[in-house]
Amino acid sequence: MPGREMVQSDALSRQGDHVQGIDTDNEDVTLLPDRLFVNVVDIELQDKLKDCLGSDDFHKMALEALTTTGLPPIKSALSDWEINDSLIRYKGRVYVPDDVVLRREITRTIHEGQPFGHPGQFGTLDLIQWDYWWPGMAKFVKSFVDGCAVCQQMKINTHPTKASLQLIEGTPNATPFQIITMDLVTDLPESDGFDMIMVVVDYLSSKGAIFIPCTKKLDTPQAAELLLHNVYKQYGLPDKIISDRDLRFVARVFQETMKLLGVKHAMSTAYHPQSDRETERVNQEMEIYLRMFCSKEQTEWSSYLHMAEFAHNNRTHSVTRNSPFFMIMRYNPRPLPTAFEKTSVPSVEE
Repeated sequence: MPGREMVQSDALSRQGDHVQGIDTDNEDVTLLPDRLFVNVVDIELQDKLKDCLGSDDFHKMALEALTTTGLPPIKSALSDWEINDSLIRYKGRVYVPDDVVLRREITRTIHEGQPFGHPGQFGTLDLIQWDYWWPGMAKFVKSFVDGCAVCQQMKINTHPTKASLQLIEGTPNATPFQIITMDLVTDLPESDGFDMIMVVVDYLSSKGAIFIPCTKKLDTPQAAELLLHNVYKQYGLPDKIISDRDLRFVARVFQETMKLLGVKHAMSTAYHPQSDRETERVNQEMEIYLRMFCSKEQTEWSSYLHMAEFAHNNRTHSVTRNSPFFMIMRYNPRPLPTAFEKTSVPSVEE
């Protein structure tokens, strides 16, 4: 692109390896954490861990304590510790030695992986703690996420709202998607015939989300049909729907349909659009995810939408302290690995 057409050019945008079509795959990245797709430590990672353990003072003290004196030099029960093939595990999690490069590699692989979608400090720490442990990891992860260039460029800096909000009262023992919020993300570049996304969020129970690709030609009956095919088939009829004042939702057809089904419909007002803040926040996360993974090929966003939904629902929510998947199914599904074994079948590689 000519320099005069590069409105905000910088050193990074002029790098040769940023030109579309050039393979920028980093072959040195190792798939982590392994427990998410196999319940063992990757051979390559295991070798790296063992190489770093030789000079690690904490490992030496803990290993000696476990094999001779008993309790390791940390406040915890002896039953929390075990030795497995020279690797020390604390509460089933592999101890990572005091090696900055190795710890950064683990953190980067989890933070930047497609199934995770650049979660924040709390989300990244929670994902790492599923499989790994080292002293001071919370501070380490916070420092790494604060320095993530992609997060700094793509994420929105949210600020506290100054205007008072009219909060929606909770429902005790609410079931998944009993009260939902709904919004439409419009004016997207066409992708596989879609140019709009309907976002449905479980307002109370799980904080889960459903991302439905659609088009701007969507009318009121079709909007109701999308809810039927994507929400009703899994969770039944909701008790209440909260939406903005989009013409499709304001239409009498939609209002009467909800009335006949026994579903209450509440719309945000011009004075308090934050009533639908749950969906707006999810919209931001979804848009950030899509920008991160298809910024160069924006017409491919529809092929990433299902992964964006999975990343949101598999990420621990700051309110429930669990992921939406866990709140609904009582377990976290296994994400796709970020690295695969080699295969001789070309179609599998694609």
